[in-house]
Amino acid sequence: MKLSPPPRTARELWRVHRLLTDPRIAQRKEGIVQAAALVGPDQTVAHGWLRTIAAEDPMLTVREAAREALHPAAAPPGTTLDSNEQRYLITTRCPEGHNSQHDRRKLCAERRVLLRAGGASPADRILLHCPTCGREMVVEVDCGELP
Repeated sequence: MKLSPPPRTARELWRVHRLLTDPRIAQRKEGIVQAAALVGPDQTVAHGWLRTIAAEDPMLTVREAAREALHPAAAPPGTTLDSNEQRYLITTRCPEGHNSQHDRRKLCAERRVLLRAGGASPADRILLHCPTCGREMVVEVDCGELP
């Protein structure tokens, strides 16, 4: 009995997975590029891998490449921000390692400030909850010069 070869998409997924788990940095970066190019149902699997790499890879350059590959998928089409809007975004990382973006204008307007800026610190401390796991985190946000 001869088994038929796996569907093309399964072979592609397997190839991308091998690249992403390769110990060589260049191979992992190539896997990130190929994972970002996948479409359809494979995209969901590949983006899960990219999120894991973005949070856990031991090499900073590989984590950054995975974050860059995920960025277009994080925003729905037509919602890209211009450079004026992007300057108000801050990226936070919870104790579990999840990354999320927040708008400073919204954070400062909600008045969740724990400690107002003063003295040596130019930033306010704000209590946030991680949108992924719900853990509390305190982040420093400059609420001083907002429109």
